[in-house]
Amino acid sequence: MNLGIYVSNIGDQAHMQHVAECINNSLLNKRVEDASLFYDNIGFNPFNIRCGSFNSTDIWNFNGDLIINNLNSLRSALNIVNDIDVYYYHGWEEINVLQLLSVIGKNFKVICNSQDSANEFYRLTNTEPLGVIENYNGILDLIMESSNGRTKNSRDVCTSK
Repeated sequence: MNLGIYVSNIGDQAHMQHVAECINNSLLNKRVEDASLFYDNIGFNPFNIRCGSFNSTDIWNFNGDLIINNLNSLRSALNIVNDIDVYYYHGWEEINVLQLLSVIGKNFKVICNSQDSANEFYRLTNTEPLGVIENYNGILDLIMESSNGRTKNSRDVCTSK
């Protein structure tokens, strides 16, 4: 599994603590083969993250599962044609309802950060999220389950040899 996490601001320490734990634990436990952190805005980050950190313009070179927690970043990532499975991690920001509704129906899956955010997402979109995962704890299990055990990109699954 190739994991990418796309954040709007790498200096958001409250959020980055959970991102660092998720990435570091998944690499240490060999749950993922490679991880990348993408950001729109740079800032001070006191956490040791054991992966490459890249400006969001480098997502064009990424293939794998991409977790995004921001609607603006989600809209950008949905324009990328690479082999990326996009997961919107709802509940980390105050949302603009019209922005949220403008991306519904596009090719991404939703995971919520709390039961309240899951209820809000359902109320606004009439769509059930994949599940509720607090602070990235167990998010990889849900992603693997949602892809029916597929841990590589979709084009690697149906190749004939």
